[in-house]
Amino acid sequence: MDYHSYYIVLIIIWGLTSMFSIREVSQADELSPPKRKYLYWTQIVLFIGILIRTIHLDIPLGTFVDETISAYDSWCLANYGVDQHLASYPVYLKSWGTGQSAVYAYLGIPFIKLFGFSIPVYRLPMAIVSCASLVIFYYTLRKSKVDLLLLFVIILFLVVNPWHLMKSRWALDCNLAPDFLLICISLFILGHNNTSHRLRSVLYLSACIFLALA
Repeated sequence: MDYHSYYIVLIIIWGLTSMFSIREVSQADELSPPKRKYLYWTQIVLFIGILIRTIHLDIPLGTFVDETISAYDSWCLANYGVDQHLASYPVYLKSWGTGQSAVYAYLGIPFIKLFGFSIPVYRLPMAIVSCASLVIFYYTLRKSKVDLLLLFVIILFLVVNPWHLMKSRWALDCNLAPDFLLICISLFILGHNNTSHRLRSVLYLSACIFLALA
């Protein structure tokens, strides 16, 4: 299979982000003109942030050693159900002998199955998780009724942050932890601010799952 077929996932992500931003813009009529302007600019920045974290995932060129060995373990698990050391679905990868988190290797399996084995395909889960953390963090701030100018500054800072941008395009197992923690904290805040007991329980449980994964 041509690995470029994975772009169907990116198109879905861009489409969902556009729908989310349109929904946010449609709720801006009740705002004053200055606040409305900040909300518009925030949607543009958010979409650009998603775009630069997902397009041309073959950049940066080459792979880091941990990225390479994790990808090989993921390929082995996807095709044979064992890692390179013939351990059946391990909870922790042996890798170089000192161990490596297996979470990312498992996240990569369905993408390898669907789109084949390549650098961009293996980096796709990291890009998705990073984009999800951006949107969930933004949504949490909106629900917390943060001042819209401050919201714009925070999202802009996170979008252009070189560290977050780089980690979003690099399939290292450790790079999942910051986004999982950000999602975890966001879900705890959303749960705390929610009046529905059932939804609050779901949000708290989801937050605990992401905390455990981190």
